[in-house]
Amino acid sequence: MAFAHPDLIAGLRVVKDSYNVTRLSLAAAVAALEDLPAMEANVACIRATRSRLTAELGRLEFQVPPSEANFVLARRPGADLGRLARALAARDILVRHFASRGLANALRITVGTDAEIAALLDALRALA
Repeated sequence: MAFAHPDLIAGLRVVKDSYNVTRLSLAAAVAALEDLPAMEANVACIRATRSRLTAELGRLEFQVPPSEANFVLARRPGADLGRLARALAARDILVRHFASRGLANALRITVGTDAEIAALLDALRALA
């Protein structure tokens, strides 16, 4: 679901998947919008966890550009992080690796719960 300027929405319609949101997804979105304090608390939690994740990744020698999303892009210039992504997956920690030129040195990491981020950071320390 997206809220944006009509011109941006028109551009998104051109590239969006043919499937719209399910009834369950739509109901969840409406519920979230109707409970603004809970949604704002969740946003604050994501921001705090993202900040901690970014700082810890920096200590692990990743470069992390600023993010306002629910994920970060962690880079190690000159490295191919595909092997690291597979090693994390073997530990049931899923991150997104793009094998394409220009992104092979990066992992897309979703901002999860504090426990999930702790497990990720522990695994990265062990694998480094």
